Amino acid sequence: YTDLVRELHGGADRHESYLAITVDLAAARAGRDRKDPDVIARVWQQEFAVLRRLLPSAGLDVVRTLDTHGIARLVRTGYDPTAVLRLPRDCELELASAGPVGGRDTWDHLQADAAFHAVLWVAEWPRAHVAADVLWPIVFPSGVQRTLSLFYRPFTRLQSEAAIRAKHSEIIQSSWLKDKLGRVETLADSKELDDVLARESELLAGHGEVGLVGMITVTASSLADLDDAVSTVHAAATQASMDVRRLYGQQLQAFTAAALPLGIQVVT
Repeated sequence: YTDLVRELHGGADRHESYLAITVDLAAARAGRDRKDPDVIARVWQQEFAVLRRLLPSAGLDVVRTLDTHGIARLVRTGYDPTAVLRLPRDCELELASAGPVGGRDTWDHLQADAAFHAVLWVAEWPRAHVAADVLWPIVFPSGVQRTLSLFYRPFTRLQSEAAIRAKHSEIIQSSWLKDKLGRVETLADSKELDDVLARESELLAGHGEVGLVGMITVTASSLADLDDAVSTVHAAATQASMDVRRLYGQQLQAFTAAALPLGIQVVT
């Protein structure tokens, strides 16, 4: 990916990746003072320091940590990407004035300043084994400005064990009922049981589980171009064996969570 971006340097494409970190104070054992701003800052700094040390082992290099001016610039260009062409590099924006001058939230899209946005939700990820570059059609659709956001929520061991037990019991009860009714079990039933046993085996081996939510923000300069871009992303998702759905009736909330790296919680 890095080599490809270097080859595209100077072209029309601009690729940027950001990681936003939020800390659950209850899970982090912040104690009774979890509402104290100093305690919140101290807990977050501790968790951030640990994660930053671990990122290189995952092949991720931290270029810089954004200050308030950097976050403000991202908010400004997130709402209106054309602003990146007008903002001087040394311009220090304030968060209070980083938002759009005007906007309109409709049923299937959001308009902010000179840009139109539509947010899609990844309803289904590939179910079969896929290659490492499965997201290639989504990340590199030709002629489409988009933001792919992945939300990871770690589960505790107790949460994972409870979910595995519940799913295992559900499969056993379903198998018993099918046997009683004289129905034949399918390969899908066997695969479902294998998946649960594999999850349990990985958990016993010390691996943790995370919940994953994917959202795609598509941006264009006009409503007609936006519809064309959304169609292109739908086709790319089909190529990647994914099912994406437009988030009708909640475009503003979805855009705030998916297009702006502010660590806003996604309700699933």
